[in-house]
Amino acid sequence: MAWCIQKDDVVYMANVWVHPDKRGQNVAKNMMAEIKNHFTPSPIHTDYEPEAKGFWEKMMAEGIIETMIHEEIDFDWIKG
Repeated sequence: MAWCIQKDDVVYMANVWVHPDKRGQNVAKNMMAEIKNHFTPSPIHTDYEPEAKGFWEKMMAEGIIETMIHEEIDFDWIKG
């Protein structure tokens, strides 16, 4: 499951979750590659929980995302 929000030609990854039985099988990586393919050429940015930092670093190294934001993204703008 992935929740992403596009605003002003930037895609913000708000959440990525894979069922525990499917983790370690590249499900999240493949999902992110599909998201990247769908939203190209828009850059993908994410904030992250500390336990997910390694995953997002891999996504950056592979060119799937462009930016890791080291603070929580405020999504209040989607409400209005």
